[in-house]
Amino acid sequence: MTTEKQLDAFYGELQKLIIRYQQEFDLSDAELIGGLQMFSALFAIQSVGWCIEDEEEDDEDYEEEEEDEESEF
Repeated sequence: MTTEKQLDAFYGELQKLIIRYQQEFDLSDAELIGGLQMFSALFAIQSVGWCIEDEEEDDEDYEEEEEDEESEF
């Protein structure tokens, strides 16, 4: 499945979910938008955190390699 088709499927499912919540729950549009924005912000923060963790792991691996090289001499 292409990226475009995957995004279309995602958007379609997200739209269905939003419509369902509008019909089944007593939430205003502003409350739904706020919930989506909170999730979006959390997702972005987690993504940045994962990038930072990956960089820290790379730094640790590099430091271990340097220590191994020093011990060989």
